[in-house]
Amino acid sequence: MTDGADGGSAHGSGRVSGAPGLPDVEVLRVDPRLLDTVASLFWATFPERRLGRGEADVDGRVPLTTDAPWLPAAAERWRAALDALLRQPFARAGGAYLREVRDRAGRRDELALPVAPGDYGGGAWLVGPFVDERAADAWAGRTLRPPWVHDVHRHGSAWYADVFVGDPDG
Repeated sequence: MTDGADGGSAHGSGRVSGAPGLPDVEVLRVDPRLLDTVASLFWATFPERRLGRGEADVDGRVPLTTDAPWLPAAAERWRAALDALLRQPFARAGGAYLREVRDRAGRRDELALPVAPGDYGGGAWLVGPFVDERAADAWAGRTLRPPWVHDVHRHGSAWYADVFVGDPDG
């Protein structure tokens, strides 16, 4: 997948380039390490649709967009394709995860790989793996400062700190 500085779009199994006129329905925010894989999956699932790429968000995830309408049947088909991707050995081995995010900006799906504790540079990420829940909490206690908070989750056979901005209203 090739990307332009200002985002871009392509139809079918071609490239995502800097062409004007991005498709307008966001279908996923994706970790840049997974862009090529997700683009191939999208075109295999929807060969008739256009795929666009927006500018990375503050945490580095890239919004992928498609042309409207994005009807419930298409959303279900896409979710099934993503679920199948997550069952692949490379995705399981790398700890790939798909999550729904609801925040002040709205609702979106994100597909990403965890960030190793030593590589964490800030932002909303799943960080790990850790050997146990206590190690994840200890890392968060040493590393995070408000407004960043965390929850600890077991994902696969390891523990992770899910880092996000805390609710200022408690």
